[in-house]
Amino acid sequence: MSALFRYPEGLGLLGLVWTLAIQWVIGSRLEGFWGTTRYLVMVLVAGLVGYASVVALAAVMPATASLDYAGPGPIDAACVVAFAWVFAAERMRLGSAEISPVLVAGITAALSVTFAPLVAVAAGTPIAQAWPAAIPAVVAAVVATLFVQPWRKRENSGKVGRTKPRGQTHLRVVRTPEDMLN
Repeated sequence: MSALFRYPEGLGLLGLVWTLAIQWVIGSRLEGFWGTTRYLVMVLVAGLVGYASVVALAAVMPATASLDYAGPGPIDAACVVAFAWVFAAERMRLGSAEISPVLVAGITAALSVTFAPLVAVAAGTPIAQAWPAAIPAVVAAVVATLFVQPWRKRENSGKVGRTKPRGQTHLRVVRTPEDMLN
C-alpha cells in the first residue's frame, strides 16, 4: 500500500505535480460522477492489484525483482482509463476548442504508463531491464476498465421501465363499457 504513495528517488516534485494535476483535472470529475467512496475504492484497488502483479511476476521472473517499484503511476493510469470509459461520448472544452476526453485520457495514460520506465532508464537501468516498471500501471488500467463497466454511462438499452408505481397492488379495477356509458 505504501508503494502507491512513495515516489522513486530523485523524482520528487515532478512526480507530485504530475499526480496532483491528473487527480485535480481528471480525478475530481470522476469523483463527482461516482462519489468519493467508489472513486477511492477503484483507484486503490487498481493500484494494489497493479503492484501485486509485480510481486507475482517477481516470483516467476526473479530478475524483475531488482527494480524499484514505487509511485502513484497505477493510480494515475486507473484514473485516466476510467475517465476515458465514463466520459467517452462527451466533449471537453480546452480554451475555445472542444476535444474528446478519449484523446485527453489516451495521452495522459500513455504518459502515466511510460513514466516509471523512463525514470528507471534515467536512473541508469538499461531499457531491456526497465520494461517491467510499466506493468503496475498497465494492470491497474485493466482493473479500472473492469471496474467501470457497471457504472458506465450508456444510451437507452431498450429496456421497458416499471409497469406499475411502487406501493400499488398488481390488481386493478377495470370498468365495463356499460359502466362507462353513464
